[in-house]
Amino acid sequence: MVLELYTQPFCAPCVRARQVVRRVAELVPALEVREVDVVAEWQLGRELGISSTPVIRLLDEDRQLLRAESVPTVNQLLAAVAEHL
Repeated sequence: MVLELYTQPFCAPCVRARQVVRRVAELVPALEVREVDVVAEWQLGRELGISSTPVIRLLDEDRQLLRAESVPTVNQLLAAVAEHL
């Protein structure tokens, strides 16, 4: 399972989302985490319809299981991941 975090530089909510994602990754070692800077990779952001950041996507073999467009708590993100394990 892959957790993708879409961010951009100078985004305060992105900093908080990054902290949450890192903590969840520590608690769920089987989870692969990828961070994507949508400024540097604007074409990918456009293809996925990302118009604001942060965005968190949970994928299983390229199938999107979850998409969150805000900063979840650690418990919220853990619950979402656990639901799909």
